[in-house]
Amino acid sequence: MAFERLLKGFADFRVGYYQEHLDLFEKLATEGQSPKILIIGCSDARIDPGILTQTKPGDIFTVRNVAAMVPPAQIPPDERHDLIAAYHRRLVGDDRRAREEAARAWSTWECSVATLRQDPDLVAHCSDVAFTMAFARIECHYFVHRGFLERDTQLLEGLDAIRHIPAVIVHGRYDTICPMRNAWRLHRGWPEAELIVAEGAGHSANEPAISAALRRATDGFARR
Repeated sequence: MAFERLLKGFADFRVGYYQEHLDLFEKLATEGQSPKILIIGCSDARIDPGILTQTKPGDIFTVRNVAAMVPPAQIPPDERHDLIAAYHRRLVGDDRRAREEAARAWSTWECSVATLRQDPDLVAHCSDVAFTMAFARIECHYFVHRGFLERDTQLLEGLDAIRHIPAVIVHGRYDTICPMRNAWRLHRGWPEAELIVAEGAGHSANEPAISAALRRATDGFARR
C-alpha cells in the first residue's frame, strides 16, 4: 500500500466519517473512553476487530503486536506449537537448503519491520546468505535458551546492582519488534536512568532519531 494512499484515506476520513460522527469524537476527546471489552489480536491486517464486530470508536480496546507474526518459512503443522524450536532445528541442521531458507525467512522478516518506513536496501541486505546465517543463528540461539536467564524478570529484579551507573534508555516510539512497554517497565524499575523515546523511529539503531539520541547520550557520558 503506497504511503500516498494512506494520506488520501486519512483526508477522506476527516471530511467524511469524522464529520458525520463529530459529536462522538468530541466526547471521546473530552471525556475519554471506557471500553468494556479487550481484544488481543495478532497483526494480521486482513480483518479489523472494529469492522468484524461492527463497533464504534471507543467501544473496544484492541492490542496488536507485530512480534506475534511468524517469518514465512514452511513449518509443518505438527511443529507449530514451538516455532522457535522449529526454526532452531533447521538453522543448525544438516540440510543446507533448509538452513538457508529458514535463515533468509527469519532475517528478511526482521529487516522488513526494523524501521518505521521499510528500507529496501536493508531488506535486500538480508538476502545475503552469509549475513542471514550468522544473524538468524545467533538470534535464535539466544531465543531458544531464553536469553540464558533463569527467569523472565531476572534483569528487572537485579537492577540494584547497576542502579548507580549513569544510564540512558533509548527506544523507538514505533518499535514493533521490542514493544515500547519494555522500555517503560525498565525505566519504572530504574528511574535514575533517563528514558528517551525516539520520535518517528522503529526498532533499528540506524533510525536517524535513535542514532541522534545515542550520540547525544554518549557525548554526555564523555563530558562527565
